Amino acid sequence: MKSKTFFSNFGVLLETISVAGLLAQTILVLGAWAILPSIIPVHFDLAGNPDSHGPKSDLILLFALSLTSYVGLTWLGRFSDKFNYPWTITEGNAQYQYALATIFVKWIKTQLILLFAFLTWSTISISTDKSTGLGLYFVPLILTLSGASLVVYIFLASRR
Repeated sequence: MKSKTFFSNFGVLLETISVAGLLAQTILVLGAWAILPSIIPVHFDLAGNPDSHGPKSDLILLFALSLTSYVGLTWLGRFSDKFNYPWTITEGNAQYQYALATIFVKWIKTQLILLFAFLTWSTISISTDKSTGLGLYFVPLILTLSGASLVVYIFLASRR
């Protein structure tokens, strides 16, 4: 029962953070729209430096991608009993496996929303000359967080 309560509470926390990320992204775009130049960075190299530019309307596309990810992953998370698991699901472990998979989808969703919000903030900062790039550690950090998330999920799921 403790794991069910933890999963439930952690799931609510992740959903709250995801929605806050969407709201922050909306506020960032609306608040900066008037001061943004017509051309902004739209792509970054592996070192985090802008290497391609495009119209500021691409920020709306970034928000649309964020919102689509939120809706799609929220929908997907409702069907954890339909996922393909690499281990046998039994009556004894089904509830745990489904709850863990649902939390994993929410965790990935939260990471994506925060990533898109950070990219929006960074694009605005670079466009208004408040910063010069994403930073050298951006790509390694994203890869590490993504990989670690998967490793932790597999470790926890394989225990039951």
